Amino acid sequence: MSPVIPGVKRATPDGPAGALGGVKVLDFSHALAGPYCTMILADLGADVLKVEHPGGGDRTRRFTDGDEDFSAYFGSVNRGKKSVVIDLKNPSGLELAKRLAAEADVLVHNLGPGVFERLGMDYETLAATNPRLIFAQVTGFGADGPWADRTGVDPVIQALSGSMSITGEPDGGPVRVGYSIVDLSGGVWMAMDVLAALNERHVSGKGQFLDVSLLEGMMTLMENAVVRYTYNGIIPERQGSSHPYTKLTAAYETADGWMVFSISARNWKKCCEIWGRDDWLNDPVLHEKPEDNADILRPEVRKILKEHTRAYWQEHMGGAGILCTPINTVAEAVTLEPLIERGYMTTTTDANGADLTVAGSPLRMSRTPGRVRAAAPILGEHNRSQLKSWLGMDDAEFARYEAEGVFEQKPRETRGFW
Repeated sequence: MSPVIPGVKRATPDGPAGALGGVKVLDFSHALAGPYCTMILADLGADVLKVEHPGGGDRTRRFTDGDEDFSAYFGSVNRGKKSVVIDLKNPSGLELAKRLAAEADVLVHNLGPGVFERLGMDYETLAATNPRLIFAQVTGFGADGPWADRTGVDPVIQALSGSMSITGEPDGGPVRVGYSIVDLSGGVWMAMDVLAALNERHVSGKGQFLDVSLLEGMMTLMENAVVRYTYNGIIPERQGSSHPYTKLTAAYETADGWMVFSISARNWKKCCEIWGRDDWLNDPVLHEKPEDNADILRPEVRKILKEHTRAYWQEHMGGAGILCTPINTVAEAVTLEPLIERGYMTTTTDANGADLTVAGSPLRMSRTPGRVRAAAPILGEHNRSQLKSWLGMDDAEFARYEAEGVFEQKPRETRGFW
């Protein structure tokens, strides 16, 4: 049974118009990077039509968390979209997909190197019919270059980018970031690309090809790690929960759990006073640059902080203006007061009546905020309604495509794309 989170708001299609209202997005993506991009666009009000494979649709539908046909994973990043099933290996299905592309403002895909070219759905072909089309593609290593034909997935990119080499404890092995940061950031970069291209189209009247590389996106997120090496030749290493420039700010174990404490030269005097360490307080070397002596100080600080509870340190250190906070579990994080009171967490209800609470949209604007409008779609839920909406398709034409097997769902396949 799903946990109940008190005070969570419910998604509704009613409310402020989205900033992308009227923008048609044709979404051929699967898994995470592409769907995360189109989730952002849907939250901003775009009309996102998700074209799914007849062999079970987006493969993440089967990343099951109890329901054989609909996973919470899929539901979290596909909210607010419409679903149609089209067999692109069927000539009539491919023709139908091209008709939809001719009506789209934006096409998004992450189907891997060569897939769209093989189908005759490449940018040049589609742009010849629809020159205003913004064609957004995300791949592991970009559309050109020596690795253009390679597939890149999140753990592989985390490893190649150096991210794993600086994640984890100094005396441990490399660690993957605990969520798919490569795919998620790739989706964010692509959404930014799409928004910029839509804005530019107002001037030029033309679409363009958007080429997002997961590797390049991840390298851009590496903050100071890249320039620390390129500037002074020092290879960054694992710092655990601390920061290379504020080494005493880290996670520490207390008597009843873990907390993060922000300890620096700025508050070192207060810390020493609270801890009763006059010897440190009176040591001019430690007083001026405690971070430079972090390797010596950290074991002693650990002992001190483990002597009392989180509540004790929150009162004494937090009360003195030193930033510190318990390390929450996900269960604790989703119930944080600012998230609930600001209406961030949102419950959706799908066509089967099943509820799912999802992380909401952080895109807040005074008139056209991003928000969760509806649940993720059931596979093929909008075949008839969206083809009528996008193409003006009547019942007779729909019946013809149906008779030709364009919408026919097939036994599930391991790969949920063409």
